[in-house]
This record gives sequence, C-alpha cells and structure tokens, in this order.
Amino acid sequence: MKRVLVIGYGNTLRGDDAAGVRAAERISALYPEAACRCVHQLSPEIAADLAEADEVFFLDASVIAAEVQAHLLTEAEEEAMPESITVDGRSHFVTPAGLVRLCKVLYERCPIVWIVGIPASELDFREELSERTSEAVDLCVEVVGRLLMAHP
Repeated sequence: MKRVLVIGYGNTLRGDDAAGVRAAERISALYPEAACRCVHQLSPEIAADLAEADEVFFLDASVIAAEVQAHLLTEAEEEAMPESITVDGRSHFVTPAGLVRLCKVLYERCPIVWIVGIPASELDFREELSERTSEAVDLCVEVVGRLLMAHP
C-alpha cells in the first residue's frame, strides 16, 4: 500500500488563507489511511516526512487560481521555483519545490508531489472561509479523493 501524505497549510486566522488547512482536515476524516499535517507555513523539517511518503499533496490557498488546480510538480518546475516566495505581502519561506529539493539532498529520494491551489480572495482577520472558498475546499477534497482512488 502506498504511503500518502497530505499537507494543508495557511493561516487559520486570515479567512480564506485557511483553505489548505480546512481541506486537509476533511481529507483526514474521509481517508484515515492518509497521513495529514496541518501547518501555518512550510518548514524544512517537513522534508523528513516527504522522505517517508510515496505520494504527497500540498494544499494551499491561491489568490491567482480561478478554480481548484491540481498538478504534478515537475523537475523543471522544481528547479525554476525560488527558495521562498512572497504573495500579497505574505512570505512562504519554504516552498513545496524547496522541500522536494531538500528531501532529495538529505534522503536521496523523492515522492510523487501534487500541488493543489484553492481559490481564495478574502484574507482579512477572521476564522470563517468565504462562501466561494468553502465551495472550492469541498471540490479540493473531491479532487484529492479521486486522485487517491485512481492510484491505490
């Protein structure tokens, strides 16, 4: 059986930025065989978790996505992505690509990596998701579920 890791990240006090965390929480309840982590932001320590997995899903809010977008991280993307990015004044000091590179260097292995962007637009101080993002979280859970079932 493949080892699956779902990482939902974002700030749960900034409205739609919590989309990745909320999606991972739902996936954890529906697919207990998948290991799920919910974190405020990515950190280098997560590379050790990647090394133990066969397939990883990174779930995050996206202010540029018009719909839920899931794609495999390619080597070309991995090499082209910066070590850290800033979106709307918020820094993600470690990116999924940076964690993959770290995993390869430290553990000499790399899982299949999916990047899943969830549309987000309301990032003010509150704990609730907007209606649009809440619906997108539901769709994200469906998309990840289909991907899990397609490659058992």
